[in-house]
Amino acid sequence: RDELNEVIARYIGHEIKRIGYMTSDDIIPAKFMEFLHTSFGKVEVVDASDILSDLRYEKSENEFKCMEQADIIACAAVRAMLAVVRPGIRESEVAAVGDFTVKSLGGTGFGFDTIVNSGDRCKTVIGPASNKVIEEGEIVQIGCSPSFEGYKGVCRRSFVMGKRSELQKAYFDCMNEAYRRAEQEIYHVCQGNLPSNRIDLAARNYFASQEIGGHNMKQFHFYSTCHGTGLTECLEPMVITPDKEEPYGENVGIMLDLGCYGYPNTEIAGGCVEDAYIKRGRTAVKCSDMPVDVQELVGRGM
Repeated sequence: RDELNEVIARYIGHEIKRIGYMTSDDIIPAKFMEFLHTSFGKVEVVDASDILSDLRYEKSENEFKCMEQADIIACAAVRAMLAVVRPGIRESEVAAVGDFTVKSLGGTGFGFDTIVNSGDRCKTVIGPASNKVIEEGEIVQIGCSPSFEGYKGVCRRSFVMGKRSELQKAYFDCMNEAYRRAEQEIYHVCQGNLPSNRIDLAARNYFASQEIGGHNMKQFHFYSTCHGTGLTECLEPMVITPDKEEPYGENVGIMLDLGCYGYPNTEIAGGCVEDAYIKRGRTAVKCSDMPVDVQELVGRGM
């Protein structure tokens, strides 16, 4: 049986002087990296991951169609989970409804395990469902990221199981307003080809102006407001930070991922609003029909 280096050398057909790897070097197994460096004599091994990253960043119209379909499925799955949730049901039971909906509509896999967290389990950002029973009065976050033909969609929302307390009302008013401000800035940034950090700052600066129960809310907005999407749910260019002034590419996928986590009172331990957007040229389009606040959809049945 031929060794792998012999098969590769025979396929190339001439002396190999330079090898480029297209996967990030923090993911490539050390054994394979050693193989590249030692199996072809004196060769130059270089990081060429930017080639694949660039190809994945700028999307074709067919890729956009797959992403839009994945987002339609994601929204349907979240609506189904909202419809069946009630006090006394387990997180895993709610997640099962979401997973069934995804598969029923042609979804094939997930960008993350379907999220259903309640109570103090909402302190985690993308925690999968557990066997915990959802109780009356608890904050709950749910999310789904189905694949369609390999491309990821998303929908994440939070709500209260039952009537909101005054603290919970203040929390949702704050988080939802931060999301709306960031959403408006997406449209402005894309239309004007403006620095991408304006989106993050729109939410971050708003949180900095808000206080709930003696706590400034900026400290609970602890990750980027936007990230890329495509073949993965979030590991695509580009992640938006407060200092990143680089404009968006021409035709790209964007996920507005607005989370507010870590508040010390379990009533509002954490929550999120996340939707996908598509940027074609200077126009951004939201790929979701979900209201920002979904409280009225909770427990209404299928």
